[in-house]
Amino acid sequence: MIKGRVLISIILPTYNRVGYIEESINSILNNCSDVDNFELIIVDDGSTDNTQDLVRSRYSNNSSIKLIQLQHTGKPSIARNAGLKEACGKYVAFQDSDDIWYDNPVAERLEVFKDEGVVLSYTNAAYIGATGKHILLKRLIQPHQVLVENTFTKLVSSHSAPVPTPTVIIRQDLINKIGLFDENLTYGEDTEYWIKASTAGRFVYNPRIGALIRRHGNNLSLLPSDAGKQAVYVHELSHISMFRNLIGSGILNEEQIEIIRYRMAELKQLINDLAIDLGKRKPFSNVPNVPRNKPAALKLVDKGYSKTMASRFDCILRFVFGRFPRLYKAIKSALKWVLSPLRRV
Repeated sequence: MIKGRVLISIILPTYNRVGYIEESINSILNNCSDVDNFELIIVDDGSTDNTQDLVRSRYSNNSSIKLIQLQHTGKPSIARNAGLKEACGKYVAFQDSDDIWYDNPVAERLEVFKDEGVVLSYTNAAYIGATGKHILLKRLIQPHQVLVENTFTKLVSSHSAPVPTPTVIIRQDLINKIGLFDENLTYGEDTEYWIKASTAGRFVYNPRIGALIRRHGNNLSLLPSDAGKQAVYVHELSHISMFRNLIGSGILNEEQIEIIRYRMAELKQLINDLAIDLGKRKPFSNVPNVPRNKPAALKLVDKGYSKTMASRFDCILRFVFGRFPRLYKAIKSALKWVLSPLRRV
């Protein structure tokens, strides 16, 4: 058991989660059983149900748990920042009040920070249904999405490289370098923070399932077609705001700014296309064509992604058509032709 000063602070924002928060808190306590010097900071964003009463009645005798009450803002970034300002730990971890820490032993997770170059540690996660009885996705992060190298570029690129927030642990002194979460962002404030963190040091990934992330009825994949497009439209618009903030943050170098500007050009075209599909007015007028000279770092990420996809398709083909060599070769040739635009990077 690790003893001494407050070693790690866990920030848990919540709003009207009376049905889930007890399970979430207990999962944190279970995974902190090998650490006696942690603090759990619960930040309530003005709940109107019995969330605060439940926390007080169940955990008032636990000196490791603090409850902060805010006026309702609807922004996770404000709640997280309120927790960060109160945090005393050398390290900071994050959790959401409807999610569950699963295989996430804190003392073991902190071992990676013996390397001074590591600023952030994260794990894989699984998606569960609203009731918690069904696993919707066994592994959120696939092998080709792991942030081993080119971390900044992978986070910014169009290829998904998820960093599940309930699995993240950072150094406290990282906050002094990159600041707090951006409270002006309604969506993507955590992604923006991980992008900024990638400029300060290395990320370490652990393949264990550190968290079970609950998906509710308003999940994007469960929405009707038009509602899904609308959600994507709003989400991508938030990325434009996020990228603008990153450019103005003063922590990026010229190469990183070039990468972000290229991605913004791509996104503006995508958003305008979505607006037309939704019968909206295009939000960006006189959008220039995406520059032909793609930044070298993005080319490298795209190349690795296409190779990974080709390899995965090839494994499936071998499994299905391995007994029919001629058919396998014909389908593989066709597949190469289909993927050829991806290879021209």
